[in-house]
Amino acid sequence: MRAILAIVTLVAAMTCFGEVRPQEEVLRRTGGLVAREGRGRLVVVNLQRTVPEKRVREKAAYLSRLLGIRADVSADANARGTVTVVLAEGAKAAACGRGVVDTGVAGEQGFDVAFARTMAKLFVPDGLSTRCPRADIESLFRGDSFTLAARDEVRRLLPEVGFEPAVVATYLTACREGWAPAPTNAFQKAIWERALSEKERGPTNPIRILPPGRK
Repeated sequence: MRAILAIVTLVAAMTCFGEVRPQEEVLRRTGGLVAREGRGRLVVVNLQRTVPEKRVREKAAYLSRLLGIRADVSADANARGTVTVVLAEGAKAAACGRGVVDTGVAGEQGFDVAFARTMAKLFVPDGLSTRCPRADIESLFRGDSFTLAARDEVRRLLPEVGFEPAVVATYLTACREGWAPAPTNAFQKAIWERALSEKERGPTNPIRILPPGRK
């Protein structure tokens, strides 16, 4: 998300510090860049001591970077996310039901494999049609020798389990897709009005916003 904000801030800065002219045509056509935060959260509930917490947090950070989703680690047994995986041992693991990795059984050495198997089932449930083998999807969650096809497939299926990755797009694209924020300058306002006009002329444009002053 920091990278997204940096890009948007850079574009805004260019319009404020004397560099408008070189950018004016681009801004007129596109409205500049805007960002939409992702939807959904992976929560890793860490109730065990077999695997070091640092390693658990590295797993969460890896998935966040790879899939473009928010991922948090929590010690609260009641924490829940869009997708929740619980790391526990013995009796605690048995009581957790679905989405649990029993580190007491897997041990530290077998943690990567057990974690990957559980995550693959949570993100790509059995019965969901996929374009690549289950083994490739599990390798993605292990983090070793995964294919780009597996990464793209899991990203494609994220909406199936309630996720929507963060997006950076032009203001024009955001208007046409229906998620643009209110315009902040004359370029964006013109694009907003034009997109609304296109919407009113036919049903093919999915814009769902109204310009300021219109109800």
